[in-house]
Amino acid sequence: MDEHLDQAGGLLTPAQRAMVRDCASRLAWLGPRVPAVASHGDFQPRNWLWDSAGGRLGIIDWERAEPAAAVRDLVRLEYGPWDGRPGLREDFFAGYGRTLTPEEDQALFCHAVLDALSGLLWGLANGDDAVVSRAWRTFERSSGIPLARS
Repeated sequence: MDEHLDQAGGLLTPAQRAMVRDCASRLAWLGPRVPAVASHGDFQPRNWLWDSAGGRLGIIDWERAEPAAAVRDLVRLEYGPWDGRPGLREDFFAGYGRTLTPEEDQALFCHAVLDALSGLLWGLANGDDAVVSRAWRTFERSSGIPLARS
């Protein structure tokens, strides 16, 4: 996180930088309080292959896979296709069988903030405007949202 903040230089406001640090700190506390699973690490539509004839979803690009918080794979959905479309989020969780716990919601938020920082740097370095746009939307949507204190 510190290395990414150094690389970001003046791109982020002091409030955004503080939010990144706060989220990193919160995730250290939240880690044992949220379920861990085998996580894809880059779960988003551009890594999906839909077989409409067979009704199957194939997932590619597993290079970031590792054990991680289950909500980590929801970040790119929450701040991607679900953004501004609450019905998609509701349908997902209806199929999932439950909503997120308060700790999972908080972990999702914090993972999203850290992902936004990483995505901003990666997107700028690689000319990926979609990733840069998602990163800025995440920071915009996240600003002013206080983290729960425990």
